[in-house]
Amino acid sequence: MKKFTFSTPDELREKLRLKAEERLGNGDNQLVLPKTKQETLRLLYELQIHIIELEVQNENLWQMKVESDVQLKRYAELYNDLYDSAPVGYCTVSRDDGVITKANRTAAQLLGIQRDELIGSRLWFLVAADSHAVVRALLKDVSEKKNCSATAIFLRSGQEPFWVHIEARMSDSARSCRLTFVDINAHKQAEEQLKKLSMVASKTTNAIIITDAARRITWVNDGFTMLTEYTFAEALGKKPGALLQGAETDWKTILAMREAMGRAEGFEVELVNYTKSKKMYWVHSKTDPIFDDDGTLKGFISIQTNITKRKDEERRLRFKAELLNNIGDSVIATDVEGKIIYWNTAAEALYGWTAEEAIGEMITEIIVSNQHQEEAQRIFTDLAKGERWSGQFAVRHKDGTRFDVHVTDIPVFDDQGSLIGVFGISRAVTEHDRTAEKHKILEASLNALFDSSVQLLYLINTDFSILAFNSAAAVSTRRAFGKEMVVGDDVRNYILSEHKEQFEENFRRALQGETIQLERSADIPNAGMIRFEFRYIPVIDADGRVRGVSFTALDITKRLELKQTALGQEKQASELLSPNATIAEYITISTATQGNVVLNVRDDIAYLEGAKDYTRFFTHSGKHYLTFGALGKWEERLLKQGYIRVHRSTIVNLDAIRSWKHDEKVIILTMLNGAQVKVSRGYKAHFLSVVR
Repeated sequence: MKKFTFSTPDELREKLRLKAEERLGNGDNQLVLPKTKQETLRLLYELQIHIIELEVQNENLWQMKVESDVQLKRYAELYNDLYDSAPVGYCTVSRDDGVITKANRTAAQLLGIQRDELIGSRLWFLVAADSHAVVRALLKDVSEKKNCSATAIFLRSGQEPFWVHIEARMSDSARSCRLTFVDINAHKQAEEQLKKLSMVASKTTNAIIITDAARRITWVNDGFTMLTEYTFAEALGKKPGALLQGAETDWKTILAMREAMGRAEGFEVELVNYTKSKKMYWVHSKTDPIFDDDGTLKGFISIQTNITKRKDEERRLRFKAELLNNIGDSVIATDVEGKIIYWNTAAEALYGWTAEEAIGEMITEIIVSNQHQEEAQRIFTDLAKGERWSGQFAVRHKDGTRFDVHVTDIPVFDDQGSLIGVFGISRAVTEHDRTAEKHKILEASLNALFDSSVQLLYLINTDFSILAFNSAAAVSTRRAFGKEMVVGDDVRNYILSEHKEQFEENFRRALQGETIQLERSADIPNAGMIRFEFRYIPVIDADGRVRGVSFTALDITKRLELKQTALGQEKQASELLSPNATIAEYITISTATQGNVVLNVRDDIAYLEGAKDYTRFFTHSGKHYLTFGALGKWEERLLKQGYIRVHRSTIVNLDAIRSWKHDEKVIILTMLNGAQVKVSRGYKAHFLSVVR
């Protein structure tokens, strides 16, 4: 700011006298002297009066000067206060080297440094490296444009970098400029957040709807168009309910939604909507109100997720649950830990516990008495290995009564062969003999429903309508017929015309209670000639009525081809080897989860373990396969190939034994795959006679 100086009255008079003498001495002002005494007195009088007037004026001027000086000081103090306490930061910066020569308190606070330290420091040290070029260009351009601005990232000691908007103006000196700093970090963060939200809204497959306070659509995303077939232009200004709801939309849900919006409250519902082409679908809708800073309702935002597949699956599960509830046998399902996840009405009647009481509890704590806990744990351990268990077991009623039941426990596997639970069927022993045949049919039906994951499985009503089907059936139908199968369709629409007559005949026989199994080749569109194994199994309720038919189809083409190949190899080997040589053999086993598997008897299999109607094959590579059929079935075939029984439930390949340890009590075999197999006491002598 320019500095002002003021003269004292004496100094002022001296300056005025000098100026007057200067003017009197120039040619424009000639000195005129009075001619008479009277004129001289008159002139003297006038001069005295004039002197007095000048003194009065000089005093007035001095007073004005004092008052002006006081006012100027007041303005200077006010300016300094405004400069220091301004809501924005001010700095004066040298354009040559970026040195800060002046700064207010706000700038120091904004930059996180004391003002004394800030003044004299270089601006570059406070700017992030990415913004150096921006700030240098700003200081360069200010001389040409007079006023210019930029946005840059600044550093603050001990804190995250932040965004600053800079306004630059030339100062009185061309070598410096004045900078104005405004913190816009919150604004930048809000912009970034808005960009992210916009990207999420545009990319998500969920439908997003934004309405105004009158519930009219103001914006929808691409997910909305994909789900509903309505474009943004078609939806704009419409009410979502008028656009999407239809005859099957629950009116109670609609009323609850309207009431919640009338109270400016959020809500979460599941409801039926319709696409532009009137196709029905289910959505899960979460809606929340939008308010401005004053708390005024601005509208609503709704996120809708398509849950049609989930609803269809729930409907199929309800059907299966209803089917199981109408079965006369007690049906209980547990997870791999033994926690009950399903308990049908027959189980309620047999054990006295309601489904609500039983589900979530450990089965050993609900129906197993204390003295049978160890036996129950042993059975469950075998089940965890994938072995089916069937037999008589002592249980207890809710009231403490003890009684015997006949139980069949079936391990349930996923598509990767991992155990995911146990499915148990039980019936009081007193009723077992009378209903043995029905129990066998029921067990076969449940096996077809839960164990045949790689087969094409259809559950068919008595009128040929499809009640349920598995994923393998859906995929096969899509490939063969080029369309999606839907629950309720007539199954004959998915049977080749040349096979319909035989299918209907076998279906009717199954409705009469007959179980049918046959093989037949079929020329499948887009697949060629395939050999199938078909099964028709009647589904019978507790009253002996046939409720439908479980129809399965298994592709055995590859199995037959491998069998033919193996037979050819066996024949070729038999011609080359001597009559006394052992012939290498391949066997094909059918598994519940991995389809057909071909194994070399000598080079692949290490040992076999049997449990009731199942046998598990253990290979040299460490893999194992669970197949149908008792161990004795495989023993007849393998003993002549160098196998030996070492336990009533174990057969080993002699070529797969790496070493064995014998003490007085037990023989332990170490197999090539690292497994250890125990030779039981009853087979010990036989084993030693073979290996010695």
